[in-house]
Amino acid sequence: MSNLDHKGNIELPNSFESLVEISLQSYKEELVTAIKQGQAPVSIRLHPIKGDNALSNDVVPWCLYGRYLTERPVFTLDPLFHAGCYYVQEASSMILHSILHDLALPENPVVLDLCAAPGGKSTIILDFLRGKGHLLANEVIRSRVGILEDNIIRWGYNNVVVTNNDPADFAALGPKFDLVMVDAPCSGEGMFRKDPDSIKEWSEENVDLCSSRQKRILSDALPLLKGGGFLIYSTCTYNEKENMDNVTFLSQSNDLENLHLDWAKKAGAVELSKQDLKGYQMIPGKIKGEGYFFAVFRKKSEAAPVIKNKPLSRIKALTKNEKSLLSSWFKPEYLDQLRIHDNGDLYIFNESLSTSLELYLKILKVKYAGIKTGQLTKDVFTPDHALALSAERMDTRPAFELNKHDALRFLNKSLTTINSQDKSWILITYKSNPLGWVKNLGNRINNYLPAHLRIHMDISAI
Repeated sequence: MSNLDHKGNIELPNSFESLVEISLQSYKEELVTAIKQGQAPVSIRLHPIKGDNALSNDVVPWCLYGRYLTERPVFTLDPLFHAGCYYVQEASSMILHSILHDLALPENPVVLDLCAAPGGKSTIILDFLRGKGHLLANEVIRSRVGILEDNIIRWGYNNVVVTNNDPADFAALGPKFDLVMVDAPCSGEGMFRKDPDSIKEWSEENVDLCSSRQKRILSDALPLLKGGGFLIYSTCTYNEKENMDNVTFLSQSNDLENLHLDWAKKAGAVELSKQDLKGYQMIPGKIKGEGYFFAVFRKKSEAAPVIKNKPLSRIKALTKNEKSLLSSWFKPEYLDQLRIHDNGDLYIFNESLSTSLELYLKILKVKYAGIKTGQLTKDVFTPDHALALSAERMDTRPAFELNKHDALRFLNKSLTTINSQDKSWILITYKSNPLGWVKNLGNRINNYLPAHLRIHMDISAI
């Protein structure tokens, strides 16, 4: 059954419009008109280090790296997307960039993104951290962890951990985090314009279910905040049950202060009030973006003394012999940062993550951490795909530049040879951006792009 009327406009359930009437009142008509007319803007967020401004000069006002595109390209057929030069992200949710820069966080904050997949908010947080502190990016749904891990690897920072845990599992960590991000699973009303088919799944019953689930997640999140720490709550929906009602729910904790954000109104967000509590709504028609709600809280109690964590036991610094074996692979400044696991896997973590990782490994289901650079087995090093995509180029191997057609052939694994005099391991690049590794045998190459990243679209017309 189609969600379009005879004029091609999106049809909305009457019950949805009734809920919007309650939550947004005078903005209801403007919002409903914008949704029914469709035409969601297309936007991306550039990587601060890898990104290329030439992709677009139309800046998203509330995000330094956000860009609007005039049309939606086939991102799968753009090698720069696979290189991690940009992240395809809805513009309104990029306001997290401005929220983070408004918070009085410590120099090396410890951050938890509790509902992280597919990774848009986590990569914004990593851009903000710029290698300081560390981020724990968690996803409770096992089937969504893979895409989160892929996006984290593509973004290329060494101060991040990916976990697959229920929010309740984090209780054993205690109040460890300076910032907890809860971008809660919701009824998805803010995506109706972008994905009209999602309207079929919407119901008032699902709204109530989501609201209850959100309260449980928030209840699990609050004990994880350090004194003076911040909680960001957000949804991509409009109704009061999932938004301001949950702000009211959070205010029942006497230790939380709801922050009033005057800058958000200047950025175009509508300020919502309930019992002198504030939340902020991005509304299509008022801004160039989709629906996104957020509220920010600060924990009022004093910060507890910092507990010194145990150093890593199964992951150690390199021996002199191991450094010698890897000296032809890594720039000298990175050799001292490398850590080797008992199984031969090599990683780079920043100092902040190194001091907490042992604790995470003990308590949580850690799926990925830092940057996995490769594996050392019997004096032979095999590089990992993550080494190729790291934000900083750490290796010293020769690179081979491909045009767009051959870059796509590399990405769909149909490229069989390259015209290079260098034998053995070579880094494949497109517009100077690394895509992955090949082993050049002269008459052919072995392609080390992970099998699950292989593109299957027809590239014959490119």
